[in-house]
Amino acid sequence: TETLDPRSDVYFVDSKNGWCVGNNNTIIISDLGEIVYTILHTNDAGETWKRQKNSSTNKSINGVYFVDLRNGWVVGQGGRISHTNNGGKTWVDQKNCLEKQLNNVCFVDLQNGWVAGVDGTILHTTDGGKIWAPQMSGTTEYLGGIDFIDSNNGWVTGSNGTILHTTDGG
Repeated sequence: TETLDPRSDVYFVDSKNGWCVGNNNTIIISDLGEIVYTILHTNDAGETWKRQKNSSTNKSINGVYFVDLRNGWVVGQGGRISHTNNGGKTWVDQKNCLEKQLNNVCFVDLQNGWVAGVDGTILHTTDGGKIWAPQMSGTTEYLGGIDFIDSNNGWVTGSNGTILHTTDGG
């Protein structure tokens, strides 16, 4: 059984399949003594959760998002962005130009996604994460939540009552 941190994130793609991530309490120590941050998956509506492999063992995970049963992203400490195209069996780290803590991720399709993080950080991709470009948020607040309903319309929430809205993709 995993103990989940209050800052963990969960995302379900349908009524049965979901992923959960977090930091601090969702760690295990590997046989080699390394800290491994956990990604959990359920395919039975949360009755049971199974640990998945994690590509970046030393970076905490703050957010998770899946567009379908195979393709998902996690974000976290040190600018970490990782992608899976096989439902989480393997994860590949994606490069971005920042090493700041990233808190949440959202995609509207396989190509178009956004990430929110500390110091007003917002990153955007139009190619599934091959290239992540910074967007101007107009704030230096901690940004923790992000959601887009299509490639133009989105919202970001953060500390001190920050709510940002875009109608042009940011």
